[in-house]
Amino acid sequence: MTRNTPEILPYCQHCGKFKGVGICTNPNCDKTKRVDFGTIPDVSNECIICSAEGEHRCSHCGLFYCNRHALGKEKSRLMSVNQHLGTCVVCSKVICEQCWIFNNKGLITCLVHLESKELK
Repeated sequence: MTRNTPEILPYCQHCGKFKGVGICTNPNCDKTKRVDFGTIPDVSNECIICSAEGEHRCSHCGLFYCNRHALGKEKSRLMSVNQHLGTCVVCSKVICEQCWIFNNKGLITCLVHLESKELK
């Protein structure tokens, strides 16, 4: 997969639904349409895990997480197997587990960033 290909973009380019990494699994997705991403409605501010009020948001996909499920959001290293948010070591933005990948040193990195020379 390469940068900005439809497979790694978090939203489907045809129906606008959040899909994470990979192909769209929406059964009603119309592959003949193309979505203008400026018109995608705002997502709910409920925590994606427990539906409580979300106070922390992934900077890439926009999903919200409550304080309990946002623990570790300021860390660039996985602190717990139940960690759902972290900070990208390259751009310092808060991202969720659906939008991160670990670099060769085990640090949280945005899916849009490739290994940079500074991290090697």
